[in-house]
Amino acid sequence: MYKKILIDNPISKTVNTVSDIASVVGFSKSTFYRTIKEYKNRKTVRPSRHTGGRPTLVNNFDENAKTAIR
Repeated sequence: MYKKILIDNPISKTVNTVSDIASVVGFSKSTFYRTIKEYKNRKTVRPSRHTGGRPTLVNNFDENAKTAIR
C-alpha cells in the first residue's frame, strides 16, 4: 500500500502518506514509521513482540498475601 501510494503520487509528503495509511489500517503513525524503518533495513518485516501492559493486581501480592485473601 505504501509503495503504491508513493508510485501513484511521488510528490506527496511522507507525513501525509503515513497518516492516511495509519488511519486506514488502524496503526499509530509511530508504529507505521517503525515498520517502514525495519523494512528498509532488513527487507522484511517481523511480527513485533508484545511488551508492556499493566500487570494484574494479583501479581503485586506475594504468595502469603494471596493465601490470606483466599
